[in-house]
Amino acid sequence: MKLCRYRTNDGIQLGVVNNTGTGLLRLSRFGIEGDALAAVMEDFSARNQVESALDEPGDDLLESVELLAPVDQPPRRIICLGKNYRDHADEVQSLPGQSAGVPMAPIYFGKMVNRIMGPDETLIVNLSEGCELDYEVEMALIIGKEGINIAPENAQSHIFAYTLVNDLTDRAAQRRHQQWLKGKSIDNTFPMGAFWVLADSIEFPPKRKIRSVVNGELRQESETDNLLFSIETILSDLSKNFTLFPGDIILTGTPAGVGMGFTPAKTLNSGDCVACEIEGIGWLHNRIKGI
Repeated sequence: MKLCRYRTNDGIQLGVVNNTGTGLLRLSRFGIEGDALAAVMEDFSARNQVESALDEPGDDLLESVELLAPVDQPPRRIICLGKNYRDHADEVQSLPGQSAGVPMAPIYFGKMVNRIMGPDETLIVNLSEGCELDYEVEMALIIGKEGINIAPENAQSHIFAYTLVNDLTDRAAQRRHQQWLKGKSIDNTFPMGAFWVLADSIEFPPKRKIRSVVNGELRQESETDNLLFSIETILSDLSKNFTLFPGDIILTGTPAGVGMGFTPAKTLNSGDCVACEIEGIGWLHNRIKGI
């Protein structure tokens, strides 16, 4: 089941994609009010009613609405995994500011963003003062149930949904500060969407094609189960003496092909268009507008 947030002539709606993939059922029909999908995590008691209506045409045509970010602000924390695809770990190990070799334990870092951007939104980014903007297509987990010291075999039950993000990064800031928080947190660089796919409606762990394309050129391509540290390992390890809360967003890492992995580097400029996709989960089509 794919949940989304979108705009029509009569305002912002929460919806679910019907079984044909062409229509959207407004969740307000089922007593779910407001315009924040985060509220659905707290109470989705209408789920059975929604599922029974998925064969209907829908209240809105998918092609006729403006899809927005599933949430406008992070519900809680954004926690990222570094170097979690072997090919990406290999491509960055010789670069300045990067530790060499494949990590022996998960690498975690935080991302603090001003807001979450939409799947088709133009990203207005300050590219002055030497900013080297790079792209990273990633699958993200939306935590739906609180947990601490989670056993690997119970990891799946703590995931509410999967989504797609582009973890855009200022590589120059990474080098300058010798850590990742600042370079990962510049304004308007965290698009998400276009959907939240309920975790129990697809296979576990997801095995889906993941790719990024810049100005029509394929840059990254892999599968979402090619992780050095599996989803079960991530949630078990991260939750040791560290409580995970509903609304936490966990990024699972990016495959090889990021801009800084090329010689010379292929970082982003104003006017560039970055398209990201995870098969059956989501898509992003974002143009960069430098200021």
